[in-house]
Amino acid sequence: MKKVIILSGVLMIALSVVAFAYAHWTDTIYINGKVEMGSLILGFSNATEPPSCDEYYGYPDWIGMGEYKGKDVAQTNCTYEEQITDVHTGKIAYKKMAINITNAYPSYRVHCTFLVRNIGTIPAIIKGYTITGPGLTAAYNTATGWYDLIDTATGRAVLNVRIVNFINLQLEPHPTPIYEVKSEIDTHVKQDALQCHTYYFEVEIVYEQWGA
Repeated sequence: MKKVIILSGVLMIALSVVAFAYAHWTDTIYINGKVEMGSLILGFSNATEPPSCDEYYGYPDWIGMGEYKGKDVAQTNCTYEEQITDVHTGKIAYKKMAINITNAYPSYRVHCTFLVRNIGTIPAIIKGYTITGPGLTAAYNTATGWYDLIDTATGRAVLNVRIVNFINLQLEPHPTPIYEVKSEIDTHVKQDALQCHTYYFEVEIVYEQWGA
């Protein structure tokens, strides 16, 4: 009878030890995820490479440089504005390009060249552009390849604008060989432009990430 009692006591102790071990031998492991995003930034080239504008006559094609018969009547000033800096590359560009024409007259024409560059870390594709302006409607003229900017009050074209087509061009991140592209914009003042009036138009260049 004593042997049975001893065995029962040993069994109870063993079970107690097992229960104690199960309650304390637990732990947790983790998966930590980290995603560092790149940057998608196109801009106009920096101030060390400013845009340039030249007057010419002849429409729609070039005939000669300068104003007609050597006159110096209108003035054009072209600048980059709103500096932007990419936080990853430290490269600088500009968000806007401003073309200011003063003392313009019908048949005045100006040709401006500029650079667009990718200062980010992700390839970008230029998808298109739109032209807008207060009191103006842009309509593409298939016969000339220019946009007619029509005064909504008179229904007549007052300006012509032409942009060298770089739609679907892919710009790689800086500083690869194809991270920037030269483009051009022409502006022509039409006969129906109003005297003592200021016309404002904006060209919006639309781009998106490569592979989107």
